[in-house]
Amino acid sequence: MSNVSDKIDHYTGERPLFDLYGVEDEIEKSLSRRVNLKSGGYVIISIRLKP
Repeated sequence: MSNVSDKIDHYTGERPLFDLYGVEDEIEKSLSRRVNLKSGGYVIISIRLKP
């Protein structure tokens, strides 16, 4: 079995990784009702749950 520690590096940069790669923005976009399309349009996703 391989050692996982051989495959990872400790990040020592000043900027947080989530900011560096825009992770929070992507999570926020994925939870949004509005989905922007490459064509410039958008789709609104609305789900109604029956009581």
